[in-house]
Amino acid sequence: MDELLVEFINDLNHIKGIIDLKDTVEEISSIKIENDFDTEKYCKFVELQKISLESKLGSRMIPGIIIPYLGGRFENFVKNIFEDLSLTIASNVDEYKSLPRDMRENLISYTAEVISRPRKYGHGEGGVESFIKTLSMNVNENDLSSINTSCLSITYENMRPEVLKSLFERIGMKEVWKGISEQFELKSFLGQTESHEVKKLAEKHLREFMDKRNMIAHPSNDLTWPDSKEIIFYINFLESLSKSLVIACKTYSINYIKKEEYSPS
Repeated sequence: MDELLVEFINDLNHIKGIIDLKDTVEEISSIKIENDFDTEKYCKFVELQKISLESKLGSRMIPGIIIPYLGGRFENFVKNIFEDLSLTIASNVDEYKSLPRDMRENLISYTAEVISRPRKYGHGEGGVESFIKTLSMNVNENDLSSINTSCLSITYENMRPEVLKSLFERIGMKEVWKGISEQFELKSFLGQTESHEVKKLAEKHLREFMDKRNMIAHPSNDLTWPDSKEIIFYINFLESLSKSLVIACKTYSINYIKKEEYSPS
């Protein structure tokens, strides 16, 4: 999970760099060029300023254009963490029946969904055969070295709070938002000490972010483009949320594995 988190944060930092570049170019456009300015020597600077001035409206769209990518990258990260957590649980139990009940049931139902409509989920006949073989090994041979995580993690909507919640419920993690909101990382970012307030605020920000993502993906004439400050807030929020999610997932896996170790056979 740590490696996935580092990769995600690196991508967020790259996006911040794009926003910083955009803001710097806009600042350059406001610099007054004196009459005795050596335009030949600094022709690229002059050209950059000219382009920036001519593209002022387009420049304002840059932060908003980034939002769909940011939303997609966050969703991909959440699914990757979910799949990693699923594999961690599977690799630490001895038999199929030791998996969380919800996880056992959903491995079967979501594998069935994917193999019934493989092309919808980007798979060919080879993928279908592999999924069937893997599930059979899980159920009949208690071989959990591989599980159908890509089937288990399919979603149909944007990663809104309720979608994130329902995703982790598939493997028995019933209170993912409770786990997230208890983390100091998110409490500190949101300036709240009470977990229930953190949960409420975090869900609100994530829901608003996904709303903006949809509005930009399907723009109307009255769309108000977000500015750099707003995008930076969402980047920092998603970073804090993601760090807290990872801690919550690690805690869940440790607690579940411990419970299985001490439960009677």
